[in-house]
Amino acid sequence: MLCVCDAVTVAEHTSICTVYDFTMHPVSVHLPLTRLLASLYILLDEPVEVGLQCDVGILLLLLMAVMMMMMMCLIIAVVTALIAVAVTVVSAVALHYITLQIFQVT
Repeated sequence: MLCVCDAVTVAEHTSICTVYDFTMHPVSVHLPLTRLLASLYILLDEPVEVGLQCDVGILLLLLMAVMMMMMMCLIIAVVTALIAVAVTVVSAVALHYITLQIFQVT
């Protein structure tokens, strides 16, 4: 049951929502992040009043900067993992070569 749709009404606004059971189907990290950005874009469609009026463009720019930082952290984690694998392979090859030299095996 991947595509079950419900009509949801909030503050006199009705929207069709897809019901997704994350315990039954896989979830990627981009789904909650894109939903967060979409909801913030809708929420901040009008100026926010907290003593100062805040432009939506500035907040979206800030959110995009946070997303870029998260992507950079992910890239750094992947590169670190690849370096760890490369070091492990080089160490194994070096150990094999040293073992062959010690025991004079050809």
